[in-house]
Amino acid sequence: MADVPLDRVHGVSEQPRRKSRFGISDETRAGWLMISPWIVGFIVFTMFPFVASLYFSFTDYDVISSPEWTGLDNYQRLLTQDRLFPLALRNT
Repeated sequence: MADVPLDRVHGVSEQPRRKSRFGISDETRAGWLMISPWIVGFIVFTMFPFVASLYFSFTDYDVISSPEWTGLDNYQRLLTQDRLFPLALRNT
């Protein structure tokens, strides 16, 4: 009796998983559907602001005119000419 599989003892056999026309199982689709709000929130509230701030750090930008590419000039000016930057680093 110890060598008899459980499906024979209980009379239950494992059903094959259904696949949609794209070859994705229903469980996989349900998983992606449940995690999609988090993915959208992560992109909108984390990745987009990060990429935008990185882009704007390399430009000379104000709200009125379009951004002009300055490259590393902003960082060079920050490290060489700004008197408050070392103080801000010490305070944080």
